[in-house]
Amino acid sequence: MPLVFIPWPALTWLLPANTAIAVFAFPRVGLGLTFLATLAAIGLVYEWVHYLVHSDYRPRSRMYRAVWRNHRLHHYKNEHYWFTVTTSGTADRVLRTYPNPSDVSTSPTVKALHAQEAATR
Repeated sequence: MPLVFIPWPALTWLLPANTAIAVFAFPRVGLGLTFLATLAAIGLVYEWVHYLVHSDYRPRSRMYRAVWRNHRLHHYKNEHYWFTVTTSGTADRVLRTYPNPSDVSTSPTVKALHAQEAATR
């Protein structure tokens, strides 16, 4: 579970950086607050979908099934592809990280990434 959510060390610099952007990039307080609220909403949707993908929950909708399938391919087929979590591969198609799964070999390290990360700490 610790690797499912955005790590606290990342949030400790993201939150002040986004607040600084809101203060200095927008001429009115309301615009800056809208910017921060939008980022928070996007972050919460990302975290919720990513959590569901890693849980035992089975998708019911067509769109969520596509997201679920793609992210499962990322974790169980090859960690170098299928990065998107909140869309069904839109960014992956643009960034060319959305190959046909049958054309990609299963990575020997894909299922051991968490163990490797824990060993390096």
